[in-house]
Amino acid sequence: MVHYFEKMYTTRAQGHYTIGQALWDIKIIPAKTYAIIRDPVDRLVSCINQNYRMFEGHAANKTDLIMASLLNMVRGKSPPNTLFMRQKDYVDVEDVELVPFDKYKNFMAGFGVTDPKNIFKDEKPVSLSDLQKYNSWTEIVDYYSKDVVLYENSVDYGVMKCR
Repeated sequence: MVHYFEKMYTTRAQGHYTIGQALWDIKIIPAKTYAIIRDPVDRLVSCINQNYRMFEGHAANKTDLIMASLLNMVRGKSPPNTLFMRQKDYVDVEDVELVPFDKYKNFMAGFGVTDPKNIFKDEKPVSLSDLQKYNSWTEIVDYYSKDVVLYENSVDYGVMKCR
C-alpha cells in the first residue's frame, strides 16, 4: 500500500502508514478506519527475517542473537523493539475495522488499486521450521497471543467498493 501511494500520489510514507492517512493524502475522506493485520506467526517470522537482513555480523550467529534479543524483550528484560511490536499495541479495535493481510489485494481493489506491490516476496533466510527448533519459540509466540485474537476477529473481505 505504501509503495502504491508513494508512486501514484507522490506521498512520502514513513513507518506504519495508515490507510486513513493515505486516503487523506489523495483527498478521499474515509468513512471508516482500517488496519491491515497479518497472521501473527507469519508476521513474526517476517520480522525476524527483516531483522536478520539488517543485522550486522556472521550469518551463523544472527538467528541465535535475534532470538535471544526477542526473548529478552518478551520477558521484559530489554525495551520493546519497534520491529517486534504486537499488532494489538497499535490497533484500537473499537475504532478500526481489521482486514486480514491475505485479503489485501481484494481490499485494495476497493480503492481502485488493482496491482499492489508485493513487498513481502524477498528471500527468507530463516524459516518457521528453523524458529520452531528454539526452546523459547512457544514462549515468544505466547507473547503475541492477543494478536491471534485480533486476526481471528478480522473481516473476510471480498472485493470492496470504497470509493
